[in-house]
Amino acid sequence: MLKLNLAVWSRLIVMSALAVPVRAQQSALTPKPPVFGAETSLIHVDAVVIDKAGKLVTNLKASDFRIESKGKTYTAAVATYVRLVDDETTGSARDGKLRAQDVRRVIAFLSARPVIELPEGSNIPGKMTARPRVDRMYRTFVNEYAKPQDLVAFVNADSAKPLMNQFTSDPRVMTMAIDLLHKEWDNPQASPIFRLPHDEGAPIARYCVEVFRLARKLVAQLKELPGRKILFVVSGVLGIDTGASPVYAEAGEEARNLTDDANRAGVTIYGVNPGGTDSGFSDALGFLAEQTGGSTIENTELLAPNLGKVMQQNRGYYLLGYDAGEVPDKLPRQVKVRVNRPDIKVMARPQVYQDSALMADAPPGSVERGLASFLNSPLAAGSIRIRLTPFVAWAAAGAGELQAVVDIDPKSLANPQSDAGVDLEVITRVVDQAGIVLKANRVAMKAGARERGLQGIRFALQTPLARPGIYQADVAIEDKQGGQFGNATAVVTLPDLNANKNALLASALALRPADRPAGLPNDVFAQNSKVSVDATVAHARRVGKTRKANLSIRIRVRKGATVVIELEPQTLSDELPELIRVTGALDLKALSADVYVAELEITDLLSDSKTNKVTLTREFTIVEGAPAFLERPVR
Repeated sequence: MLKLNLAVWSRLIVMSALAVPVRAQQSALTPKPPVFGAETSLIHVDAVVIDKAGKLVTNLKASDFRIESKGKTYTAAVATYVRLVDDETTGSARDGKLRAQDVRRVIAFLSARPVIELPEGSNIPGKMTARPRVDRMYRTFVNEYAKPQDLVAFVNADSAKPLMNQFTSDPRVMTMAIDLLHKEWDNPQASPIFRLPHDEGAPIARYCVEVFRLARKLVAQLKELPGRKILFVVSGVLGIDTGASPVYAEAGEEARNLTDDANRAGVTIYGVNPGGTDSGFSDALGFLAEQTGGSTIENTELLAPNLGKVMQQNRGYYLLGYDAGEVPDKLPRQVKVRVNRPDIKVMARPQVYQDSALMADAPPGSVERGLASFLNSPLAAGSIRIRLTPFVAWAAAGAGELQAVVDIDPKSLANPQSDAGVDLEVITRVVDQAGIVLKANRVAMKAGARERGLQGIRFALQTPLARPGIYQADVAIEDKQGGQFGNATAVVTLPDLNANKNALLASALALRPADRPAGLPNDVFAQNSKVSVDATVAHARRVGKTRKANLSIRIRVRKGATVVIELEPQTLSDELPELIRVTGALDLKALSADVYVAELEITDLLSDSKTNKVTLTREFTIVEGAPAFLERPVR
């Protein structure tokens, strides 16, 4: 039995704290630091500067800043503005993962229950009164505020398996996490936590301790990632009021440990109380924000707009350095950053540790270098170039199959033409949207010296899918000769065929060599070869009791905008199954070596509008001579 040391892709779901100066607190940003030179006495501080309208101020000089610490005032020796968001950037993800140098912000949302109220004089469990506001806030974040170079994770403190390792830049995965959050809150077996007018505190205090400890684990993971680090804590039930109730003493201690860890890791915490107007202010959220340079959103119905203000403020920051006249060996230090202008406001971390402002680029020291760690990492790892192409097809109305084809560039391996040949170790995994591992496998791929000149190394993982939804395929590869690594991830959706039966649907277009019908879906072919075209169609209209369909099939090949091959239109007009497999063949003998696009157009002629059609495309390449692939059959 195969055993893999894999961290289970448990659920990410986050209810995050949105922070705007509803309560005027300080806010710090972790930087992508510039080079400062060799001054060993410089102490680094990160700061955000905004004007009276809440807009970022980006044109300040070092002479505009003053840093107060240990009863003295210092002028900043350096002040560099670091821009985190470029609206013209369209994204730079490689193989479904961002490179470390491309990450600008890492944003984690930790959801620890919106407000849960117990009806007065009743023992009936209360309801999540703030849930709709939180839902709108998160969906607004994904649709409007998340950027291509952001890594985002949603972590639900109430999940049986809170996700601690799946940050993503894919909006589909973020939306999936938000959807799953509600399902977990609706779990009838979850123990309710109530907010009572005169709560003695024992149950809620224990809950607060658990949440703060989970937040510390999340901060430890944030520390290992590059970029500006932001943690939103969204909850209407957290408390640390040690003065009013001694049962909160442990919660207060854990909150202090959390802020200490966050400052060491360069993480800024923002607090969001989703309770709405008249819900007051949270002592716990205020403390977390004040101690790490963040702010809170509280006592308001406008969570999403205030979150927008926070994200606007986190589009950039200043990285400051000041000379204390001594080697900074006694840290942390309490600091206060000021600007020599009365019309602007500075938000900065009140406590700095040795290079806490530079944690954005600190090399990960505790990450285990191994296939499992690269499988879980949200970052593109190593130098092996991998492409992971998922194909899904329906096996029935409520089920299907995922086939993910892995293509490895042999030129990125260590000495692929040497006498040693190719020796790879591969881990693959498929998970569903609930974080359940559907399939995991370890594969050894070897090619002897006689198999030189490979243009590609290919294999596939094949997994049955029991229901519609979002699925993720991951792969991590080690080159045993050179010790190099590579990883890739892909997210794909199996549509729900029952959602809209009036819309014609089709699976992804797959191309295969016609002489090897059992071969993997491909995109590199030899001149003069023949290619089979394959797709599955659902929701074709039917004629009365005969159940006959009438589909028009067109297959063409384009080079740029020019059609270079177009086959005669074909019609499928017969009694066909609900799921119709559409196949065809292309003869490439008239095409020279180059890049082309295959196009399959399917039109439902029984549609009233005569426009119910889908067009599937796939890019492919023609090369001179027969392409040499090391190919492992689908298992």
